[in-house]
Amino acid sequence: MSSRTLIKSSYDHLLLTEDSRTYFGIQWGGWFFTYNTLPFGWKISPYVHHSTGLMASNFLRSLGIPYLLYIDDRHNGQLQVPLDKGEYGILKSDDDRNVAAAKSAVFLVAFHLVCLGYFLGLSKSLTLVSWWILLRKCSN
Repeated sequence: MSSRTLIKSSYDHLLLTEDSRTYFGIQWGGWFFTYNTLPFGWKISPYVHHSTGLMASNFLRSLGIPYLLYIDDRHNGQLQVPLDKGEYGILKSDDDRNVAAAKSAVFLVAFHLVCLGYFLGLSKSLTLVSWWILLRKCSN
């Protein structure tokens, strides 16, 4: 089971330091405007964005969550733990245990991304849990 977290306007979640802001601005109509977040049009913005995301990805993988970063999408699988022991072991079916492990992974991903300061505005972000494995099992 897997889920996908889409980070809308993901460059806007990476703040620039005060010192860096002097290098990211435009002049228009006699006014100077500066970016407070990573600008989309800067040549190495994709590199900075992806490098920052890889640090979070590596940390989440160390927790046992299969995790993939692709541009502004974050894909993760269910938590990789023994499903026949502990809290998962008391659930009735394999499907219930897989769903619980997937929900645990989604919670851990969201919790740690917020703690790492990756999100400036959670209302702009969306988490989608895919149920394609369950649907595939039901159709057979």
